[in-house]
This record gives sequence, C-alpha cells and structure tokens, in this order.
Amino acid sequence: MIHYNPTQELTTNELNTLDEKDFFEYLDAKAKYLKQFTKPLSEHHTKHYSAFDAAISGREYTEEHYKTAKQIAKQNNYEY
Repeated sequence: MIHYNPTQELTTNELNTLDEKDFFEYLDAKAKYLKQFTKPLSEHHTKHYSAFDAAISGREYTEEHYKTAKQIAKQNNYEY
C-alpha cells in the first residue's frame, strides 16, 4: 500500500509504474490530505458558478437556480 507524502510526491514516471489499485489508493490519500485545506464557496461564488454552469450548458438561469444556489451557500456557511 502506497501512502501520500506531501514532502515527497511521486513523479510522473513513478505514478506510471503503479498498478491501478495502488494508483487510486495514492490519489485517494492525496485527496484526503488536500481536503483539510479546503473551505466551502461563499454565497457570491456559489451563485456565480451556478450561473456560469447554466450558461455553459445552454440552459436559462432561472429564479429557481438562484434560490437553490443561495440555499446551498447558506448550508455551506452553516457547516463551515
């Protein structure tokens, strides 16, 4: 089993030599390590990305999208 070490990450060549199971275990360990440094998006950014997603997807950004994004942002803020 391979563990993620932030001070000595594996090189691309070393990653290419890992089998599939070890590769995904390494990625999971790295994601777990990096997750401790994240925080939820602010209300402004949540609404912004919601509108951006609708525009890219070719959908209309409705009042319902806005309310949902605002609700998600409030929940994120509460959990943070």
